[in-house]
Amino acid sequence: MLSSGLCSLNAPLTKRPVVVVVLAPPTFHARCPSDVASIQSSLLVVPSSNFKMALTLSDLPKFICAVILPPIGVFLEKGCSYHLAINILLTLLGFIPGIIHACYVILAY
Repeated sequence: MLSSGLCSLNAPLTKRPVVVVVLAPPTFHARCPSDVASIQSSLLVVPSSNFKMALTLSDLPKFICAVILPPIGVFLEKGCSYHLAINILLTLLGFIPGIIHACYVILAY
């Protein structure tokens, strides 16, 4: 059964955006209100914070900046935040830790 163990749309709403995954068979067509109800009961609501978009073309300049001067890559990704301060500190302590941290920030956010 498709709806076993799944969250319904009656779950408490949060301010975070959610990703809705429909687990209905591809040949399923809603023909009456009970069909629509069965589709709604088979929806899985997952917080979008669990997902990261794939690398995009705009990440390439960030990685190039992260290798040349790591704080610039972090600034392009997150702006002036605590990530930038951590990266500046890591870059001053050692260039390689700054590069690793910059690549992590670009990949994680």
